[in-house]
Amino acid sequence: MVTKKKKKTKKVAKKPAKKKVAKKKIAKKRIIKKKIKKATRQKKIVKSIKIKESEGKLIGRVVHFFDHIGVAVIKLNSGLSAKDKIQIVGGDIDFKQEVKSMQIEHRGIKKAKAKDEIGLKVSKKVRPGYRVFKI
Repeated sequence: MVTKKKKKTKKVAKKPAKKKVAKKKIAKKRIIKKKIKKATRQKKIVKSIKIKESEGKLIGRVVHFFDHIGVAVIKLNSGLSAKDKIQIVGGDIDFKQEVKSMQIEHRGIKKAKAKDEIGLKVSKKVRPGYRVFKI
């Protein structure tokens, strides 16, 4: 039988851990500075967006949208009744529709007053912050 000889390995000296820690701290500071610069650029872009105008009176804003049933929750600033015509404006969306039915806490209503939050079936997808006008 032939016996194998084991290879001898030399131990390599490791660098001190303090130098690695110091480099990581410097790298983190650079990353933080880059994030701050990007945030200031985004603020300038947001300020340059123009607001679309509407022909009616502002009566409220969209608070929430349930996309699976196509219902928007609207916080009203003034009254609204069934069969009124409204216009919803925001983002790329600008459409008009008639109020067919409204609900407050799952109960159908015909009139809503200021400071009410109503559920309203809408024909297109909307997002929170879109403005609602009465025509």
